[in-house]
Amino acid sequence: MTAIAGDGTVAGFTDVVVPADGTGDGHGSGTAVLATHRGHGLALWMKAESIRLVRARHPELCPGC
Repeated sequence: MTAIAGDGTVAGFTDVVVPADGTGDGHGSGTAVLATHRGHGLALWMKAESIRLVRARHPELCPGC
C-alpha cells in the first residue's frame, strides 16, 4: 500500500506478503514514512488498512484471526 500526499508525491508505504495459495499466514515486510509526513499516524493507518484489505481479499488466510 502506498500513501500519496496531497501534492501527488509518495508519503509512505507498507507491504504485506501473502502466500501464493492465499492460505496460512501473511506477514508485514516493511513500512516507511517520509520524514516530512511523520508524527500523524500515517504508518498506523497504512498497516491497519493493509490488514483490512488482506482479510477482505483472502478470507481463508488465518481463519479465526
